[in-house]
Amino acid sequence: CIGRRTYPYFYALAACGTFMSTLHAVVAILLLTVWFDEEKAEDAVGSVVTYKVLISIVFVGAVALIIAFGILFGFHTMLLFKKKGTYAWLLDEHEKKMENQEAKRRKRFEEAEKKEAAARSSSIAKSEPSSGTSLETNAPNSKGKAKLIELPSKDTKEEESEVRNV
Repeated sequence: CIGRRTYPYFYALAACGTFMSTLHAVVAILLLTVWFDEEKAEDAVGSVVTYKVLISIVFVGAVALIIAFGILFGFHTMLLFKKKGTYAWLLDEHEKKMENQEAKRRKRFEEAEKKEAAARSSSIAKSEPSSGTSLETNAPNSKGKAKLIELPSKDTKEEESEVRNV
């Protein structure tokens, strides 16, 4: 763990690592182009192809280190500007992530409630017959679906009571 006391040394290491990797990449490019001499290449490693392959490997390694050190250096530079430590940054990022997840969950829940309310209101409007009200039972009909039982309307009940009174 990098503490306050050792942080300047760590930051300097990241900066120097980025600089040295960049320098290695530049020298490798120069050795393959401007500084290339066939006689010296053959004297050094035995053949021109082997020389170019070795210098290319150095270049690829240098580019990989530039990326690694560059990300490390850039990240810690950002932390210095924000005046935060790594752990504080991690906690803040975790809190942001949790807030985003909570907001998405809340939005999905609200959308589901709206859909359910719309489905309920449309099913009530569709299932209400003009003659009366209906009830849905759990008893399945011949097709395995719930049965819809029609209840008589008030008008029908009044007509039945008038017929009985006569």
